[in-house]
Amino acid sequence: MKKTTLTYVSMGLVASCLTSSAANFAMTGGNIRIGDNWQNTDDASTGTLPGVGDTAVIAVDGTMNSLFNGDLSGATITQNAGLMTAAGFNWNNAIASSSYTLAGGAITASNNFNIQSTTFNFTGGTFSFNAQLLSNNAAGTFNISGNAVLSSTGATGFDLRLNADNSTFDIASDWTGSFTSAEDATEADWISQLVYGAGIIESGTAAQQNNARLISVGGTDITDANFGDFFVVTPDGSGGSSLTLVPEPSSTALLGLGGLALILRRRK
Repeated sequence: MKKTTLTYVSMGLVASCLTSSAANFAMTGGNIRIGDNWQNTDDASTGTLPGVGDTAVIAVDGTMNSLFNGDLSGATITQNAGLMTAAGFNWNNAIASSSYTLAGGAITASNNFNIQSTTFNFTGGTFSFNAQLLSNNAAGTFNISGNAVLSSTGATGFDLRLNADNSTFDIASDWTGSFTSAEDATEADWISQLVYGAGIIESGTAAQQNNARLISVGGTDITDANFGDFFVVTPDGSGGSSLTLVPEPSSTALLGLGGLALILRRRK
């Protein structure tokens, strides 16, 4: 008797087999918005931009237009190296669901930096800006971790304006990087910039005050009352300073144990 085997294939599997996989792109230099500057590493073709579901990598120097409006929609972009420059960076809400990760290299914006409905992950490298950060009610997501450094070179200081609905500015509790400012020298300056959004809560409209968002560290909202529990301000001697996280208890304990071991060793 012939044995019959029935094989069940789900419709989801069939659908996935019929759908082409997302492409992988690598930037080869030049302007990030020009298709010819991207190479589809899956088939070595050029002339198209990364789109929905695609992944892209930047490891070379390049430029970014001041306004992104629909290009790179839905793409996941990671910068590992290289210097990306822009006069002003405005990642418009037309490209919702896209994300940009700065893991290495540097981004330099000589004006405002705004993101709308976009996720920016800063895990390494250096990001500097010369004006406002998240201004004009920009409603994006800022995630800061690793050893990422954010640097303000403008006369207005760090100037974070986190005053839009659904916007977030979250710092990982094990972040080892820093914020630097050429104008903010004291803890009070940093509280004004980060907690009060450069005066938005104190002098803004009722709507701005209601919509104001606090920064967070490891999910804990930061206020003027607990600011010193999380941050250390180190003046640079030139009117500015750097802001870092207070070392975690485990790290502090390890440092203490290391010092104790050194003392005991010298006594022997």
